[in-house]
Amino acid sequence: TATPTPAVSPTPSSTIRGRVWEDRDLDHQLDPGEVGLTGVTVELWAKGMLIRIATTLPDGSFTFSRLPAGLYTLVEVDPPGYVSITPNEVDVTLGQGQTLVVNFGDVPEGSVQRTTIPFILTWGAQ
Repeated sequence: TATPTPAVSPTPSSTIRGRVWEDRDLDHQLDPGEVGLTGVTVELWAKGMLIRIATTLPDGSFTFSRLPAGLYTLVEVDPPGYVSITPNEVDVTLGQGQTLVVNFGDVPEGSVQRTTIPFILTWGAQ
């Protein structure tokens, strides 16, 4: 007789997503009506190695899905003509089955002196 093999439950994958936006009112917050920046490169690093690259969509959004839980670094590459007002490099700890939202704010060069503020990380869907 055959011995039944126990079913293996798949490990829930995790996601990191977010937006790169133009902070038109310079308040360091993603506000309604502020536009996303298209074509911006966002890199995903793990253990010192570049593992994925995303390019933002017309609304400024990007997604890294089907990730195992672990430690990651996201790096936003400023688009030509823009500087960041939020950190360009963000370290995150991604739990099993978790979705993290990481947003990056940019402004046109010369519109404000380059400064950064503490990064705000949001858990869950937004």
